[in-house]
Amino acid sequence: MMLFKNKKITAIEIETSRGVNAQHILNNLNIEKIYFVDPYNDYIDNSEREDRCEVKKSFLNKINKIAKKRLRKYSEVN
Repeated sequence: MMLFKNKKITAIEIETSRGVNAQHILNNLNIEKIYFVDPYNDYIDNSEREDRCEVKKSFLNKINKIAKKRLRKYSEVN
């Protein structure tokens, strides 16, 4: 698939989580530079559920490590 006439592009991926979508972007677009945005901070999920879900920093640290490991092969990820 040829997008952007195969020109190198700069991209941003918001809510990186485990890095699955970021990996897809890197595999399918001609990326010159990409920014990943996900604060990995505690939060309470108040989506349309009756039970509020508290997401803890310890869990978010684990998924951040998964993302870094998944994306490491593309370049140095900090």
